[in-house]
Amino acid sequence: AAADAQPAGGGRAEIERRLADDGALLVFAGQQRSIAEMYCALFCGAPVLPSGAAFTALGLAAADDQLGELGWPASILDATQRCRAAALVHTAEAFGVWPGEPH
Repeated sequence: AAADAQPAGGGRAEIERRLADDGALLVFAGQQRSIAEMYCALFCGAPVLPSGAAFTALGLAAADDQLGELGWPASILDATQRCRAAALVHTAEAFGVWPGEPH
């Protein structure tokens, strides 16, 4: 946890460097997309869905856990949370499992 608080290379500068690297950004986006698709697939055919807020919170928690295991520091996950939440909603809509209002 302490390593996540201060990523090697200087905090915010490290976040910006990693997110500016096109290759790293593509890997991150692909990993996030795959995790979102697996998460949404779990709800296909479910008789009852959680609320939109709960669906998103659970999906982000699952993604944070998996992305953390893949080596992405919490600082990057925090910096991209809003974008990742929107992407999760769009993925859920594509899978037909979004329980909230259409976007």
